[in-house]
Amino acid sequence: MGNKVSNLSVKETLTYVNNLLSTYNPFNSSIEVNMLTREISFIDKFSILTGKFSEVGFKKDSENIAFFCKQGNNCLRQTDVVTSELEPSRVMYTFGIKKNSVAVSETDDAIRKLNDMLMQLIEGNNSVLDEPVNSAVVTSHLKVINNAFSTYNSYGSVFNVIGKTLYWKSSVADISVDLENVAFYVNYENNWIVLLCIEQGCFVGTSFKDQYSMSLETSSGQISPDMEKVLGSFNAIRKNVLSR
Repeated sequence: MGNKVSNLSVKETLTYVNNLLSTYNPFNSSIEVNMLTREISFIDKFSILTGKFSEVGFKKDSENIAFFCKQGNNCLRQTDVVTSELEPSRVMYTFGIKKNSVAVSETDDAIRKLNDMLMQLIEGNNSVLDEPVNSAVVTSHLKVINNAFSTYNSYGSVFNVIGKTLYWKSSVADISVDLENVAFYVNYENNWIVLLCIEQGCFVGTSFKDQYSMSLETSSGQISPDMEKVLGSFNAIRKNVLSR
């Protein structure tokens, strides 16, 4: 798949997010992508914030969306929208998609779509794949995890990895998290596998922003015999993905 697919994917995401900004943001805000310079910009009536695809991301920040530098440096180039003069670079810039001062329900979806778009632009080098292919290592460990959840979890949870993002769907959730920002451990008292944010607020698609727990237990209430394998597989996936 080539640039035709890439441009369509980008256009669909930008149309979705910019329509939300047009409806729920009062500052003439929009998001633009420059495929030649490989940069994304957030523009409002005050400033233009621009960063490289590989250096930035989006996350929830209270009732706002944060456009931020993933490495914590001042990677966002800031330009005055009226004078076009450069201003001090920033590590983060927040904006709202809100109604009555509360983030609208589409906010998490907008964040997910923007981060997915960035991930695809980074990996595709302007030739975006709809769904990047996992390595054999990741695929084999996903099989271990999904088999265990199929047997020992009652919510039909299914996990997938696209790029550097872990996704899972169940009968009660549709969640994603950047593998760079999550750690895994077992709560043996409750028979839970726990996903813990390395930095606060890493989960998209749930009200549980800093920690998410899922049970893996037998019908008699005992911890799943596959729990250690599941923990090992989550860690193996994270190691494999982040080493690419």
